[in-house]
Amino acid sequence: MAGLEELYRFSKEKKKKKTKLSAEDHDKAIELFKNGVLDRESDFAGVLEAMDSLPPLVVGDIVGIVWEEMPEERKILLLRWASRRDSEKNLRRMAFVAASLLSRDSKASVSLLERLLPQDDSAARSQELRQALRVSFLTKSDVKLQNLCTPTLPDSAVVRICRALLECLDKTVPWAQHNAMSQIIAEIISRGHFRSDSGRLALVSGLESEIKTWPVELQRKFVESVQSAVPALTELFPAVRQNPSPLAEGRPKGAPGAPQTTPVLGAGELANSKISVENLIEEIETRIGRLRSELQVYSGLRDILRDVDRIQSEAMQADELKVRVQQLSERLQVLEQTRSEAFERISTLERDVANAQQQVQQVSADLNVAKQERDHLVAQVKAHAEVEIEQFKNRLGGNLSRMVGDLPVKHADLSPASSQVLLRQYHQFLDKLEEQGVRVRTRKENQ
Repeated sequence: MAGLEELYRFSKEKKKKKTKLSAEDHDKAIELFKNGVLDRESDFAGVLEAMDSLPPLVVGDIVGIVWEEMPEERKILLLRWASRRDSEKNLRRMAFVAASLLSRDSKASVSLLERLLPQDDSAARSQELRQALRVSFLTKSDVKLQNLCTPTLPDSAVVRICRALLECLDKTVPWAQHNAMSQIIAEIISRGHFRSDSGRLALVSGLESEIKTWPVELQRKFVESVQSAVPALTELFPAVRQNPSPLAEGRPKGAPGAPQTTPVLGAGELANSKISVENLIEEIETRIGRLRSELQVYSGLRDILRDVDRIQSEAMQADELKVRVQQLSERLQVLEQTRSEAFERISTLERDVANAQQQVQQVSADLNVAKQERDHLVAQVKAHAEVEIEQFKNRLGGNLSRMVGDLPVKHADLSPASSQVLLRQYHQFLDKLEEQGVRVRTRKENQ
């Protein structure tokens, strides 16, 4: 998680600057994101989100470095993320990723380029896309363009890609790339009959336009290098054939040729000419019929190619769904394990609760018994106390009744002798109370 946080922080800083990365930041970005992509415990969706703010060139370098070590499911997710073409930046990123993958996984590279180039090739002529392809494929010396000639790649896709790259060649592209791309296109053309293949025919037309911009000497060298593989291409460059006519060689460049004269035909020659014209018309009509048949075939082929492209897209979506199903299955297994653990904990808690309830019931029963015993004891103590109090009162009353037998009446006059007797009786009364446990005298009086 600490690595992912560092990725987010680095990505956020570079997004705010909106400038090209320095060499130090470039190396740091590659190191950080390489660790994030190859870490199987990391959140790969978060890593891709952080990569959104990086320049397309850096993203392409990162993908090229880590591609061979990545798990297959992450490769599918990365291709899906890199296939977005909703902005100019995403177009460039898509092109740089495809260029990096061409030398490591040409099939994945071509698949990405197929999504980048629309079926009708209209976007292939757009300024943004041509610039993205030019910078990523044709100005970088480490891109292995020769891998486009891999036999296992789909032929129709390679033809479209080569045509798009051919349209990107201009003065900003090094001459070595012009020559290499032309050699590759010649090899692609040699794999089929370009006169009956509309895609290759368009490729031949583009190659012809490209080669005719070269100096004559370079044209001658190119024709010599490809004439063994594609002899028909030499017919497109009559000015650079190996054996040009002496008249053409001796004539200065730009000098006008000898005046042409119109021959006068005789009657026989005119009849032969008429027959030749009729034969030519018949041949033209035959070729027109053949071209119509070929056009129908090409129309059906176009529909087939569209179906193939749709099937490929569906297959890739199926692979993505398979990865998602696998991820969901893993999450489901984790959830099932968590559910089992939770069920075991709930069972343990239910047993603990049942034991606690039994203990509570036992304690309640013991408490009720203790309460009953206490009430019984209280009742016994109360009854005993009442008996004791009654007996104490009776004893005290009996003792006092004997003492007050000679007590004078309340308002009687007392003589000193009677007062002395009364005082003695009073002290006797107090003594009896003390004997019965009723304390009426202070400690000093007792002493």
